Amino acid sequence: MSLVCNFEKDFCGGIQEKQPHDKFDWDRRRTPTSSGGTGPSIGYGGKGYYAYIETSSPRKQGDDAKLVYRPNLGNRESCISFYYHMTGKGIGELNVKVNGKIIFKKNGQQGVDWKKAQIKVKETARIVIFQGIRGRSWQGDIAIDNIEILGCGGEGSSEARLPSVETGLGRRCYEAALVIPTVEELYLGAHSRVSEVDTEQDFRVTKVITHPLYHKPKSYSHDIALLKLDKPARLNSYVNTACLPETIEAPVEGKRCWITGWGRLSSGGATPDDLQQVSVPIVGPARCEKAYPDKIHDSMICAGVDEGGIDSCQGDSGGPMVCESGGRFYLQGATSWGYGCAAAGKFGVYAKVKYLLPWLKEKMRHN
Repeated sequence: MSLVCNFEKDFCGGIQEKQPHDKFDWDRRRTPTSSGGTGPSIGYGGKGYYAYIETSSPRKQGDDAKLVYRPNLGNRESCISFYYHMTGKGIGELNVKVNGKIIFKKNGQQGVDWKKAQIKVKETARIVIFQGIRGRSWQGDIAIDNIEILGCGGEGSSEARLPSVETGLGRRCYEAALVIPTVEELYLGAHSRVSEVDTEQDFRVTKVITHPLYHKPKSYSHDIALLKLDKPARLNSYVNTACLPETIEAPVEGKRCWITGWGRLSSGGATPDDLQQVSVPIVGPARCEKAYPDKIHDSMICAGVDEGGIDSCQGDSGGPMVCESGGRFYLQGATSWGYGCAAAGKFGVYAKVKYLLPWLKEKMRHN
């Protein structure tokens, strides 16, 4: 799963650092900032709230505000993306720090539009700090929006070509250029995260095939990929295939399906040693859209309960959602994203395999 924040309701668990570690706080706003000639007029995409630093009096040059996140993504590489707005003659500096190290720094004016930053961090992002520093004048408001802090997971289905959610491969991030997700090894038949078992089969990944429309037209759209392995799996009672939904429809609202993974047992909680599974009901498009306005695409399917308490979590990304039909289990989803874990009124969002099936079949035929 991931930490996703558009600041519509609050800072999504972000903590305002206190003095003497900084001088003032970040604010939220959905209209132009109070000072002319600086700041955005509205959030990214022409709607909604954004977070910003107000640099008018009594702020002084060098004063800073820090917004701190502790995402608890598990022991994975991390990808961090966000939009930033830095317009004004007195713009200072925007820094993003991960585990105390600066991974992003911008100084001075950066144009009049929202800009996107995407950074791959080759370690687990345990503490992420957004630091805005006041520049030489009051025309120095700095804004951020649509923060995403992502971890990694993995998922498999059949033979030597395995569907996987791109979260599980390390989401595509940008440094100077596009970073293609990579996976070197894959293990089937394992059920313990901390000890080897004699049912385990080891494979080398020879090819990773990512969906060309990943993140288009919305964030996490087409969140699927294929892994090609160096040899076929040996099928037995510990390693078997899930059917692709070629002859059946996608599950309807209320249908109970199974999700599986080694993800955290609660948001920021402990990671289990043994493989976990739980049954969740499918949530229809209307209810899911209500939970995540303007974020749901046809390539996604939702599952969970209104009251919360049952969900996938950090570390489950890429794991399967299978649904039984006629005595067989069909791969209908791959864990993609959500708001926290098991939060009331929020659901888990999965890559919709039925929708993505034509692309999967074409790539399997040609690879």
